[in-house]
Amino acid sequence: MVWTYSDGVNTSTQNQTVTIADTMAPVITCIGDQTLSCGETTIPDYRTLISVLDNCDTSPTFNQTPAAGTAFSAQTVVEITAKDKSGNSSKCNFKVFEKIVLADAGNDVYIKEGETVQLDAIAAETGSFKWNAAAGLSNLLVANPVASPLETTTFTVVFKSLEGCLSEDSITVFVEQDLKDDTKYGFSPNDDGINDFWEIDTLEKYPDNEVYIYNRWGDLVFYIKNYDNATNVFSGIANNKRSLGADVLPEGTYFFDIKIKGTHHLKKNKGFLVLKR
Repeated sequence: MVWTYSDGVNTSTQNQTVTIADTMAPVITCIGDQTLSCGETTIPDYRTLISVLDNCDTSPTFNQTPAAGTAFSAQTVVEITAKDKSGNSSKCNFKVFEKIVLADAGNDVYIKEGETVQLDAIAAETGSFKWNAAAGLSNLLVANPVASPLETTTFTVVFKSLEGCLSEDSITVFVEQDLKDDTKYGFSPNDDGINDFWEIDTLEKYPDNEVYIYNRWGDLVFYIKNYDNATNVFSGIANNKRSLGADVLPEGTYFFDIKIKGTHHLKKNKGFLVLKR
């Protein structure tokens, strides 16, 4: 600036420099916490969603940390830093969350053998349901199929949102077995076609079994795997300890021990049976 002074006759001038100091930081219009879309694994460029204004600088710069393309980790905090040409800066930050889709298969239920129960899976948003192929479901592609398992079974449902996000949950249907025992603990192998072998009720449902038969002195006289009430059976013929006598066992009382791997519902797996001729 040039100042001119005059007394009407004489004049003089004086120069004055005025420096404008910008001390005001840019103003950031920040955004709230963000949620990644389903399947996103890196941080997006959020600068396009943010505006920055400065009182002097018409084109302030602003940067994002972590930068766009950085691998996402749980609850990442993104910081935006804006700076004008005078070196003034301001910051804002927000959190980035992973989108969580929740599905609920319901609480475990208890039924008796032969009963059914309707399952009722739910989710917090629109999408599709698919159950695993465990036996005993009326429909694998609905949220509420009817379950009729023959034994205690865990059913798993996978929910898929419209965006493609997946969530799964499980429900166990506990089945109280009917423990009736139709096994006859006596048989008469006389080739009349009636009661000619020892039929062990429902044992064919558990093929991973072993059956041991002992005489009254505790000698093992018969042993077999995969007793099936058809071809692999005990018909009064010994297949062990043959040195004790003939293969055809005499009538009398014998003791049995049935071993089954895994769960089973036999009412009795040890005891005695009577062989009659």
